[in-house]
Amino acid sequence: MAVAKSRAAKDSPVESYINPLEGLEHPGVPEPKSARDRRATEAMLEAAVLRIIARDGVLGGINLREVAAEANVNRGLVYQHFGSRRSLVRAALKALHASRGPLIDSVRGLPLTDRRRLVFRASNDQPAFARIEALLAIDGDDSLVMLPGVTETLAGLERDKAAKVVQSSLDIKAVHAMISSATLGYAIFRDQLARELDIPVEELDAKAEKVLVKMIQGLRSTPSPKE
Repeated sequence: MAVAKSRAAKDSPVESYINPLEGLEHPGVPEPKSARDRRATEAMLEAAVLRIIARDGVLGGINLREVAAEANVNRGLVYQHFGSRRSLVRAALKALHASRGPLIDSVRGLPLTDRRRLVFRASNDQPAFARIEALLAIDGDDSLVMLPGVTETLAGLERDKAAKVVQSSLDIKAVHAMISSATLGYAIFRDQLARELDIPVEELDAKAEKVLVKMIQGLRSTPSPKE
């Protein structure tokens, strides 16, 4: 089932995040050696891992020889720069976190439902983010950071609680954990869910977003009939 591009592309806060790998296509010819400083090489390898995961899935395995070929660099550079497959995947996730930064910063001042709606759309447009997090979590990576900017996010939820957008009896860390879990989990399984439920994925996205908004509205001290 073909996956149509999400309507999130129409929302300016998400627009800069839609394609964080844009411009990182496989190079047709090797870059000049002078351009291959350490960071440039690392960026090429990180992008290569993301392309392989997007193409083959997380269970396809990440072969470092294949990564080197995809990045068009010598295999030895993979070990030189990262040392291990886990370190390389972790670095690729960090690159995705960095690409997500402008989106997170742009939504901080928005109402809670709008913040989470835009993050939901962005996560669906770039599911590699959630998939790599899941891969590292299953692998038992203790250094994994699933919630970048958590301090600022929790501060925003405290403001929501003061404004009675979130019930005072609810723990904001638990609120953040559950909303994040719903968002990331949906991004991981959306294609499979759409196939099993026999519904176009973009249609399921729209309906799932409405459910997510209703769930968040249910956190209010005094639930509002309309948002």
